[in-house]
Amino acid sequence: MTISNLQFETEVNKAVGVSNENNDVFDRISSYLEDSNIYVPLEAGKKYPVKKGWNRKRNLITQEEAKRHLQSGGNVGLILGKWFNGNTYVLFDIEEAGILPADLKSVIDSHTVITHRSPHGGLNRIVRIEDREAYQLLHSYDTEHTDFREGPDADLELITSGETPLPPSEIHHRDCKDTKPCNGVGSDRYILDSINPEAPSLDIEAVRLIGDLLHQEEKEEDTEPNYNEEISGNVPSPSPRFNIEKEFNENVPSVRHTFKNRMDYMKKGDWEGQELFDKLYHGNFEDVSGSNKQGRAECKLANYIGFFFGNNEKFVRLFMDLAPFESYYEKYEDHRKFLLENATSVDWVYCEGVSFFKKYDVAFGIWIKEEMTTNELIEYASVEKDSVYRILKVLEAENMIEKDGNKIINQRITEGYLERLYNVIEKYEGEI
Repeated sequence: MTISNLQFETEVNKAVGVSNENNDVFDRISSYLEDSNIYVPLEAGKKYPVKKGWNRKRNLITQEEAKRHLQSGGNVGLILGKWFNGNTYVLFDIEEAGILPADLKSVIDSHTVITHRSPHGGLNRIVRIEDREAYQLLHSYDTEHTDFREGPDADLELITSGETPLPPSEIHHRDCKDTKPCNGVGSDRYILDSINPEAPSLDIEAVRLIGDLLHQEEKEEDTEPNYNEEISGNVPSPSPRFNIEKEFNENVPSVRHTFKNRMDYMKKGDWEGQELFDKLYHGNFEDVSGSNKQGRAECKLANYIGFFFGNNEKFVRLFMDLAPFESYYEKYEDHRKFLLENATSVDWVYCEGVSFFKKYDVAFGIWIKEEMTTNELIEYASVEKDSVYRILKVLEAENMIEKDGNKIINQRITEGYLERLYNVIEKYEGEI
């Protein structure tokens, strides 16, 4: 059954500002979405995250954290295109209510979990996907479609990555484009229109039907993407120059490893995924599915490198440059930029001899105290001194903390980060 007729309540919320009623609207929405860290804290009055990197998976926040952010006056978004427990979400962003053809509207609406009105009168649909092949096919379609009406903006956008504001987030119109009908005056909220908890996930057949109705051609396997070959100078060159041993010793978490030890372990060690790494590194992409196999394979390869070398961009560039195949990384600037951004923000980094159990205790202490000295942390966490120093190097590489002399300052350790770390402990080291 569809839950509708919520407009009056949310209009009242809009008039009185952030309130308990606003939280109730958000509670209704979040109760029908995946119960995980899928929310992005957005700037007050805007659509983008409060800080660079907050839409990365490791920095996403919980429902309770999102509610507190709303209460403080900020906006909250839903992450799109990232997978949690076999699910991801995408957005059909419709510029103006009522413009979709009936057949296209029918297939989208039947799979829509959340429908909400945008501050400019659009009626947007949030859809859940469980099939990775279906997601990859939808992701391969053109983003903007302009066939339904006259006007300067796209009629329909398929948003398959990034984040989208959720009701009751508010947009300040002074930042809007000139083509929008608000004329840059005032502000309006996203308004919940309906919830359909029984909506099925979007499967491959439904995605193909949407593609047919939008006149999209399904791409052949391993189609080379339309990347831009021009180098603007804003993206690092593919071939880095640096002192390898010095960079490793100073900026990559390690207990006993030298650069050669770590490289040998990555290439030949007995770790889960080593066989796939070896295939990818030598240009064998047969185990990668979907269109643009090589681009996806290179991103996965770079993520492995980032994991083993402390999110260090120089080492990712080094090994991608040395890979013995003709790479998109070298040829295409925009692919290289995307690859490096992802590979330097992997969820966890490797350091031999670091226990996830002890890492949880240390991270929890920093989260509770927000700012403390190393000695205070050792006493609070009840973890031996050497282990604390190793863990701090890992947390610093993950951009979770900043160090100012002997002082440790929390940057991005959240309840969500601790929850994911707890799950890693359960998976690899048994229950706490």
